[in-house]
Amino acid sequence: MSAFLDDLARALARSPSRRGALRVAAGVIAAGFFPDRAQACNDHCPPNRTVCNCNIRQAPGTVVCNHCCCPPDYDCVCSPGQCACALRRDPCQPPRKKCGSVCCAAGEGCCSSAEGLCCKSGETCGHRDGKSICCRAGYSSCG
Repeated sequence: MSAFLDDLARALARSPSRRGALRVAAGVIAAGFFPDRAQACNDHCPPNRTVCNCNIRQAPGTVVCNHCCCPPDYDCVCSPGQCACALRRDPCQPPRKKCGSVCCAAGEGCCSSAEGLCCKSGETCGHRDGKSICCRAGYSSCG
């Protein structure tokens, strides 16, 4: 907002031509009738998304709104006229494996990606009371 006010102050400090004065007056009147289209970009995203603001400033008081909403584990990628999301490099490098929000160690297996549960080598994935659990080999319900 302060950049906009600086540009406006500079524009008003110059002695404008008649055409320039009419353009400024028309812009002020239009902003009064259409406040939602004035200067600000509507850069809002749903919960659990990151705003990637790739807005382009073309001239004093003129902005081309260009944003996108990236999910977790994605980075913003801005290029002229485009906003994109790129998957971050996987933090679970081999021999580790991704299991939901955690990384299983070498030799472990993913029992439940929804719960982020890894079982050690020799254990099997079981279920008890609606939850995934790691059981001794051969058991599907350890108790």
